[in-house]
Amino acid sequence: MKEDPEALHFGIIISGIFDKDIKGVEIDNSHPYLNQTSPFRAMSQFASEQEIQVCFLRDDGSAAHRERLKKRIADLKLDGIIAMRRLPTHTPIDEIITDFVQSGMPVVTLFGDCEHLDVRAIDLNNIKCGKTVIERFARLGHRQIAVIIPKTSNSWFDDFYEGARLAQNSQIYKKISIHKIRMPLDGELPDAKKWLFNSENPNRITACLVMASRLMPGLLRYCDSQNYAIPNDLSVILTADQIYLQELKKHFDLMRINFKDLEKMAIRSLLSMCREE
Repeated sequence: MKEDPEALHFGIIISGIFDKDIKGVEIDNSHPYLNQTSPFRAMSQFASEQEIQVCFLRDDGSAAHRERLKKRIADLKLDGIIAMRRLPTHTPIDEIITDFVQSGMPVVTLFGDCEHLDVRAIDLNNIKCGKTVIERFARLGHRQIAVIIPKTSNSWFDDFYEGARLAQNSQIYKKISIHKIRMPLDGELPDAKKWLFNSENPNRITACLVMASRLMPGLLRYCDSQNYAIPNDLSVILTADQIYLQELKKHFDLMRINFKDLEKMAIRSLLSMCREE
């Protein structure tokens, strides 16, 4: 039930990986997970400023859980839904929202996979991001460049590599070589790829684009083992939201992904749909 019958009530579905202590379908708004995760906290605060009530709903991707989630959404009598796919995860979200979209409920997706549905979608242009970074490295004189992406079935990260290849295929930067490296989150640089960075390799990698902050500690451990200094021996550009990087003290460039702004855009977009703007 709505606390204020005049206020809009939005449901925010967070789909993907969760801490083990988060149970059930609905995440209580006072749960430490929401209060400690800056983008979600900012999302809730921004909605409150717009006099919108929000509830956060958990989607772990399992069929049984999703049936409970659909029932809970129907019981809440929501005015609209924001379906957000957490990164990195390959959980498709179209299965959750299809029925609600077809019923006419306003739906906005954030990092979604719902091109076939009548929804408003907010996402990042990963191809352009990859292309821009590689062009910058090339202008600085780098010729052997790595794109390090998480070792996951999620194809979202592959778009950065496709953007890198797009830069490589241009006449201006055709002399550069792009190396695609898959690395486990929170893991180590694969042994099979270490020669590419070795100082004895005449064609060693001198620059890399890193696609997630959780890949950085493993890369930094390898650099420390080789006495490499960043950026003197290896130039690094990381795409991430800087709020996750407080513990990383090395010098590298950050192509910041501001999730707070994207989530505010989702709320504004859903609000305009409800107002039929």
